[in-house]
Amino acid sequence: MHRKIFYFLMILALSSTVMFAQKGKIKGKVTDLQTGDVLIGATVQIVGTTYGAQTGADGTYLIQNLDPGDYDLKVSYIGYKTMTFLKIRVNSDLTSYEDFKIPPDDIQVNTVEVVAETKLIQRSEASSSTIKTADDIKSLPTRSITSVINLAAGVTPVSGIGTSIRGGRTGQTAYYLEGVQNTNPVSMGQNVGVGFDAVEEVSVQTGGLSAEYGNANSGVIRQNLKSGGSEFKASLEYITDNVTFMSLNDMYAGKKALGQYPTGYNETSFSLSGPLYSNDVRFFTNLDYSSSRGGSQYPFEPYDFGKVWWNNTPAAQRDTIDLAWHAGALRKYMAQSLSSTTTMNIDLGDFRIRLSGILGTNWSNTSASGSGNIYNSRGNNYNYWSQAYTARFTHILSSSMFYEVNLAYNYNHYVNRDQYLGEQWQLFGDSLANAQAGANWTKTHRDSLNGYYGRYAPYGGPRPRQVWAYTWNGPDAITTSYYKGDGWGFSASAALNLNIGKQHSIKIGGEYRTYSSTYWQPGLQTTWAQALANLVRQNPTTPVDQLKTQLRAMNYYGGNGYDLNGNAVTDDFDGAFTPIFAAAYITDAIEYEDLIINIGLRYDYMNPNSMKLVDPTNPQLGANLTTSPMSINPAGWEKVTPSSTVSPRINIVFPVTEKTKFRATYGNYVQMPNLSQMYYRPIQFIRDLSSGYFQTYGALNMRPTRTTSYEIGLEQEVTDFLAVQLTGYYRDIKDELANYRQKVSRDCPWQDYITYTNQDFATTKGIELNLNMRRYQRLLLNGSFSYSDARGTGSNPNSNLGIIGAPLEGQTFIPQYIAPLNFNVPVKASLNIDYRFGLDEGGPVFSGFGVSLLVNYQNGHPYTRGYGSSAQLGTSTGSGDARSRTAIEPLNSSYTPNITTADARIDKQFRIWDRLLGTVYLRINNVFNITNIYNVYVKSGSAYDDGYLSDPSESGIQRAQYGETWYAWREHLLQYNNGFISQPRTFVLGFRLDY
Repeated sequence: MHRKIFYFLMILALSSTVMFAQKGKIKGKVTDLQTGDVLIGATVQIVGTTYGAQTGADGTYLIQNLDPGDYDLKVSYIGYKTMTFLKIRVNSDLTSYEDFKIPPDDIQVNTVEVVAETKLIQRSEASSSTIKTADDIKSLPTRSITSVINLAAGVTPVSGIGTSIRGGRTGQTAYYLEGVQNTNPVSMGQNVGVGFDAVEEVSVQTGGLSAEYGNANSGVIRQNLKSGGSEFKASLEYITDNVTFMSLNDMYAGKKALGQYPTGYNETSFSLSGPLYSNDVRFFTNLDYSSSRGGSQYPFEPYDFGKVWWNNTPAAQRDTIDLAWHAGALRKYMAQSLSSTTTMNIDLGDFRIRLSGILGTNWSNTSASGSGNIYNSRGNNYNYWSQAYTARFTHILSSSMFYEVNLAYNYNHYVNRDQYLGEQWQLFGDSLANAQAGANWTKTHRDSLNGYYGRYAPYGGPRPRQVWAYTWNGPDAITTSYYKGDGWGFSASAALNLNIGKQHSIKIGGEYRTYSSTYWQPGLQTTWAQALANLVRQNPTTPVDQLKTQLRAMNYYGGNGYDLNGNAVTDDFDGAFTPIFAAAYITDAIEYEDLIINIGLRYDYMNPNSMKLVDPTNPQLGANLTTSPMSINPAGWEKVTPSSTVSPRINIVFPVTEKTKFRATYGNYVQMPNLSQMYYRPIQFIRDLSSGYFQTYGALNMRPTRTTSYEIGLEQEVTDFLAVQLTGYYRDIKDELANYRQKVSRDCPWQDYITYTNQDFATTKGIELNLNMRRYQRLLLNGSFSYSDARGTGSNPNSNLGIIGAPLEGQTFIPQYIAPLNFNVPVKASLNIDYRFGLDEGGPVFSGFGVSLLVNYQNGHPYTRGYGSSAQLGTSTGSGDARSRTAIEPLNSSYTPNITTADARIDKQFRIWDRLLGTVYLRINNVFNITNIYNVYVKSGSAYDDGYLSDPSESGIQRAQYGETWYAWREHLLQYNNGFISQPRTFVLGFRLDY
């Protein structure tokens, strides 16, 4: 049945050769200013384009297929004044209702240009969404799109876990860019990031998703890029955290400026847009470069405890170290990024083309940092390249019908190398190769006492320094691993938009998406040279290449898409991961004066394109037991069965008046869980399982997670410049991944094993309040408040791993009871206050002056207090092995402290000449220097105490043995080096030119 529905919808979609995109439209009525009579045949034209429409017999007009942005509309009619209405906002997937009243020629008016007011309530919007435009975000005290997204009600960032939308797990969000899905199905993040100055609109939909959007259980985040206008515009911006412009040497010396340690952060952004040859071809381009020398900025405060050693060690064997570390910029650290974003719109009348391209690269040469690398400055060189292209073709068949075709391609590649030897991983453990590359592993008399001379001297590496019960890496020690990977994605989608009469807007569409991911990380990197030397010594007559192959086979590499020797392969067992997604949908937006209904039906086809065991109870059937090393038996494996689902959606809006509306939504959503948990390579599975390892062996087979969502909402204009939105929701989530102990049959010699299966479930509910204000007498205010309750059987797929590892006799644990989830944050609120003067206001002092304050508040997240060997390392986010930790309270009954952040931006804009404007601004992060606690140790419930150091029965012996210096050093690391505590107040200075 599902297959028949899929074929039917796909035929409808592809017969029009079309695709869907995130477009908006403008709809309204033109009337006489004096009498209110409708004007038939009036022309409504978008200035600088060929886009426009004429009013019908009822005076209404419709302009559709518009990219998000601000538009100027010129309204003309014979015998009437021609009026231009400026800055009419068009948002993705929404209808902007704009009625125009124009005066006859004989009526005197003061102006023929009118600035449109920002709509406080979008009449046609049925979903719960927060839309931020380029104008909205340019004055915020942030340059992070993620921070903008986190402002939306229902979106909760949880340190150490990620971002949760309405109580959903991390990764249950779909990302869209320029109308096509930008979600990486393996990592569940974005395929490609977008520069801050290239974004025209960010839309966060947390509920009421229409049938156009799929593969998302919690929400949809959509981003659209800027477009060029009919006039040339340019901007140049420079940003730095070196607000006093101190020298690099002073930064490396750890000097402070305005109470902070500059990290050498610098960013330059340049944008250019306008017509190319004519208004029929318009472009926008942005180039952004940033660099930093600060690493993670830990520790926030430096320390210097002088020379320390372990007194109980004989002098001849004693290591002495200078126990010191400084904050701020690191001399041998450099991280850089460069991105380029370009869009082009080509207007050929009834045929329109929009092209976009994003190129980005990140590279870093990062010296090893942290308390364990005081003597070691050797690090890794990491490079990441990404690119994404979209092409949208629109054909307008008539005033009531158009179709679109959209193609998208993205590619990324990354490689992590050693600072000196690059990708020559087979030489990592060779002292001669290291010396030739510039890393000399000097041997001392102290080394001879530890076996660093003699037979293994060429492979010993720099000896680590040992003081107290702690180890520091020696000079030029290799602390990185070589790995590489790449991925590419392709999508093609289509939609036919058809208006039937005045009420029905029908959209029929379909999409196809595939992705490919490869990864390669060979084993035995730092010990390869020594292991190979031993094999050569033991087998002097065997060719070296044969011994290398034997060594690789015995110590299997990690990765996919490559064979043992790093050569690309395409078979079912070692080839690249290539999931396939396809969908078809049909929606109908039925618009009446006092009722809007958006109904839809979506079909999703998801094929992970991976292998599973034919008989999970007898995994040895998937292995060739007679080969050495063990290899795959293809007969024991089969392809995973694709999933097919049908999801109905219905959204209803009751626009009671222009200032009041009710809405209600119901929808079913499906999404494949993180595919990285499914892509566990068969060869690695059988070798690990035959060795008796206790670990999770990947899903091998899993179904999509399913969500049923209900919500109701009320929107009300309180005053002419202020509106509130109240929403209540309930979500039922099923088939989330969890650990499962798979029993094996009696004739299988291997033990039971742990895998993932769809058995977790959750329920989330809450209320949300949004405050939306139009600027009134220089003041702009926006805010949100949300209360939520998210409970389930597991916060992540590994939540029940501890009890799975030690089940009751003869039983397999299956979760049945719900508890607060790790990312359940009951209360979250944000408030942005912006007050500014125009260029012609406030006199010479306050002209162009503005200040923006952004305050965020949220409860902490739940955790479980416990004790045991892993409790001092197990943080409140659930890390640490639960098998060696015992809970002392009900699951997730404790909460980390509440979090309050306040960031500000103070700016001054001034006119340099004619159209050239300048802006100087200061951005202040953590204005009030609040110390926030993001995570705690579960043993102590504190961020400053791991439960070991403050317990005399545990640390007293070491304190007496190592001395007070050891104790003070450990206290400092707990406070400044664990990542649980917020950064202190910091400043960023910016300069901007706009033409």
